[in-house]
Amino acid sequence: MADPTNVARFYINDMFEEEQVTLVETGNGTIHCYGDGNPAPTLSLMRYFADNQSDVTLYTVNSTYLRYDISTLDSQHSGKYTCATSNRYGETFRTLHLIIKQLQGMDHRYLY
Repeated sequence: MADPTNVARFYINDMFEEEQVTLVETGNGTIHCYGDGNPAPTLSLMRYFADNQSDVTLYTVNSTYLRYDISTLDSQHSGKYTCATSNRYGETFRTLHLIIKQLQGMDHRYLY
């Protein structure tokens, strides 16, 4: 049976179902996107750049799972990330906003 595609889950690290995530600079980040549909979807991770008002595709896979690792987070990684899933029956999107804070400027309660 044919089904439109769907972004089943989209998150960074273990911050499930959050649309806005704040992480500490110098930490690691792993973005996960799961899609489903029949036929199986193509997943793409895009990042929006406000300076030129455009989305740039960072990674694309022909699979139901996409993983994108960021080894050392810094302020340049702050921004809007979108997972797009598509097959011949449609396309869906989910977005998260990532905010990277400098460690010395953080309130201690964010470190736990």
